[in-house]
Amino acid sequence: MSSIAYAAEIVKLSRVPDYKNPIVLHQNYIENGLTVKQMGVLHGCGETVIKKYLKQFGIRKTEVMKCRSKTNLSFGEKLKSGKVLEHKTEASIKKAIIDMYTREGLSVTAIARVLTQMKVPTKKRGKKWDHSVVTAILKRESVYQPKRPPRGK
Repeated sequence: MSSIAYAAEIVKLSRVPDYKNPIVLHQNYIENGLTVKQMGVLHGCGETVIKKYLKQFGIRKTEVMKCRSKTNLSFGEKLKSGKVLEHKTEASIKKAIIDMYTREGLSVTAIARVLTQMKVPTKKRGKKWDHSVVTAILKRESVYQPKRPPRGK
C-alpha cells in the first residue's frame, strides 16, 4: 500500500460522522433545540439513526431541560428557547376566567359562551371555547367547585 493510500485510509477512519459525535448531538439537540427530523436533514441521515445515537449517548431533552412540547402547554404558558414561560395575554384571559367564575358566579358553560362571543382566541387559535377547557383551567388553578355531586354517589 502506498503512503498516499495509507494516509487517505487513516483520514477516512479518523473522521467520525457528526451524528456519531455525542458533543455535536448534545449541542444540536439540547442547546440549539433542533428536532430529530431537523438533525437528520442536517447530518444527512434518517431520524432512526439520530434516535439510535441519542439513546446510545444518553442524551434526553426531557431530563436535561424539563422541556415540554407546544402541544401540551397549559393555557397561560408559552415555549421559548426550550423553556416554559408565562404567556402574558393568555394569563390575563385566565385571570378573567377565574374572576367570572369566582366573583360573578358564572357557570363554565356561560364563561365559554362569553369568551366565544367576545372572539377571545383559544390556545390552539380556535374560534369556539368549550366548557371542558374552562373547567380544566379552573381545576388547574384550584378554584373549580362542581355544582352537582359526581354520578353514582
